[in-house]
Amino acid sequence: GTMLGGLSAEEYASQMVELATRLTPAFLIVSVMLLSMLTYIISAKVLRRMRYDIPQLPPFSLWRMDWRIAWGVIAGLALEFGGKRFGLVWLETLGGNVLWVFGPILFICGLSFVIWYIKHSGISLFLRVIIVILLIQFSGFSIYFIMLLAVLESIYNLRSRIATKAARRRGQTEEENEKKKNDRIMR
Repeated sequence: GTMLGGLSAEEYASQMVELATRLTPAFLIVSVMLLSMLTYIISAKVLRRMRYDIPQLPPFSLWRMDWRIAWGVIAGLALEFGGKRFGLVWLETLGGNVLWVFGPILFICGLSFVIWYIKHSGISLFLRVIIVILLIQFSGFSIYFIMLLAVLESIYNLRSRIATKAARRRGQTEEENEKKKNDRIMR
């Protein structure tokens, strides 16, 4: 058959089936997460039409990952590495499933940070377009980079640091900056 990265089409298909089988628990959990979000969005719209007071989700650019979630990623990496290192397929599979469950969370929160940064950085439209083109062009790398940003942002509170530096450049105090940020969130 045709060679795909040094593998025949049959070998490649066999490896994909085995991977999908091993990651079935993660696929099921991620599916439930997505369905839960969809259910919330639809239910909230219906309930608001029925005049129930349902709080709005914060704007996407303000979604953040709690820093403790980073420990789940670290655990997944350790389990997967340990499984590979010691030849324990079950441990490697467990680590892979943990990483696949946390991956979408990391990606969404990282993307939220990227959008927040683009909105608050004051960069020109031209540079914004270049950033988007680069993220799309290098999508494989971009996914991991965006996920890494989510982890770093949750641990080091990058938004606050960036906003504080920007406020200092503009000559505002931290209190004024925090008040303006809270005013924007309340709108």
